[in-house]
Amino acid sequence: MLIMSGVETFFSKNAYYNFLRKNKELISRDPTDCDVYYCLGLAFEKQEKLIEAEIQYKRVLKIDPYYNKSAHNLAIVLTKQGKYTEALEQYEKNIRETPDDSSNVSCYGYLKFILGKYEEAIESFEEAMRKDPNESMPVLNKSLTLYCLGRLEPAIEVFEEGLGKIGENEKWEARFEEDLGIYEGELRRFEETLGSGDLGEIPRETLVRNIKALCFIVDSFKRVLL
Repeated sequence: MLIMSGVETFFSKNAYYNFLRKNKELISRDPTDCDVYYCLGLAFEKQEKLIEAEIQYKRVLKIDPYYNKSAHNLAIVLTKQGKYTEALEQYEKNIRETPDDSSNVSCYGYLKFILGKYEEAIESFEEAMRKDPNESMPVLNKSLTLYCLGRLEPAIEVFEEGLGKIGENEKWEARFEEDLGIYEGELRRFEETLGSGDLGEIPRETLVRNIKALCFIVDSFKRVLL
């Protein structure tokens, strides 16, 4: 419980170094405590220290291969680092081990979107929607992918459906801002990748198409705010 409280403090006050020091003290007491390594991973991920986050999540899984939250976050940070082949393998493993978890299926679909495998991505988003009909993100990501396929009218309809699901949430305003922030962050990341010229496994044409789709989603969110 102490470590989880530390995470909340870190996220609310950004007391980064104090948080790390506290967790290192806990590790010295019990080097097999998965919660400590997992929360360190969260802290590093929050600071965009993705290599360090990856190391911590892998340490958790070495101790407990069935620590599902760490497995899920590991796939996310692998994706953010452009380690797409490893991320795909991790998501596929996660889905086998937790078949009822819609979040892994949804994120797996998003990775397919990144790689330009749009039809496969839509299949994953629709599967995630069946597993959790109340979740907005796979709906919004389906809209994103339809835009990439040139299906503008269905993309707009599905986007509006996703907004409706956000509106059903009691904390819809915070969720709206959170989802918009996610897409703005992804847009910045994709634009930085394009500007660097280091595209890795993504064809340039696919990356440009994905950027245009993210602009569509971000602009659609902002129009709702006006």
